[in-house]
This record gives sequence, C-alpha cells and structure tokens, in this order.
Amino acid sequence: MTELVQVKTLDTGRVEEIREEVAQKLVADGVIWQQGNDLYTAPVDEEFKNALRDPSLMICDFCSSPDVGWLFPARNYEMFRSEGVERVSRDEWAACEICAHLIDQELWDLLTEHSVKSFAATQPMSPLVSALLTEAVKANTARFSQHRTGPGIRVPGKEDDDT
Repeated sequence: MTELVQVKTLDTGRVEEIREEVAQKLVADGVIWQQGNDLYTAPVDEEFKNALRDPSLMICDFCSSPDVGWLFPARNYEMFRSEGVERVSRDEWAACEICAHLIDQELWDLLTEHSVKSFAATQPMSPLVSALLTEAVKANTARFSQHRTGPGIRVPGKEDDDT
C-alpha cells in the first residue's frame, strides 16, 4: 500500500496528505522540505498546489492509474473523519481516460467497479474486504458526483494524446 505523508504549508497552515514518492520529488525540486519521518513543510501554499499539478506526479483519483489525462473540478468537502483525522477533498480530481469517460457518461456503478478491480489487481483481498472496499468507493464516488462543478479539463501537455 502507498505510504502517505503530511505536508503543512506555512503561509496558510493547510495540511495535505500526499504520496511519499511525490514528497521526495518535491523535496528534490526544492518545493518542500522534510521536517520529520512523515511530516513535510511547504513555505507557499500556491506554489505547492501548482507543483502537485505536474502530470508526472498525478495518479487517477479513482483507479490509481499513473496515466492521468483529465482534471474534474469539484467543491471542497469532508470525505470522512476517523480517529481524529479529517480527510478533505480539495480542488479538482484527476482521472485517467477510462475513468474520465465513465464520469462524462455518469456511469457511477461502472466507475466503482473499475476502481475496485484496478485496486484488487494490485492487492489481494478477501471477499469481505472487497465488499467493504466496494461500498466505500461507491460512497466516495457518490460524494464526488454531488460536488463536481463542471466538465473535465484536459491536463496540460495531454491535449495531443490519442489515448
């Protein structure tokens, strides 16, 4: 499973979780610096958010494909709160070609099925865990569909892709 680390921006105090490998690249690029094992700091929130829009750092927010081609704008909303940790969805959601097509067609059940199958291909799981994951993904997809604010926007640099 992918390790998540926290990045706190100094100018706004906002905290965001990102994949550890993304954090390492942003450290190498001088956008953030490491404060501890799982804690990083970004001096400027806007610079940090812009760095995260680099297509090479994105994965599909639905199926985790590394080939992101679309961004779907959405209002910020609380995804869940557990053990004192709040997970908030902010800004746009990244999508691969397959997920973007399913979103455009509003095929939410097929999007859920595709997302779960993609995850299951990388992580063996029992039928019970698969069922729980399916319900969680279905709920997450429903919240995304309620908070989506517009059509997909092509990721810069992906306009000429034939995929």
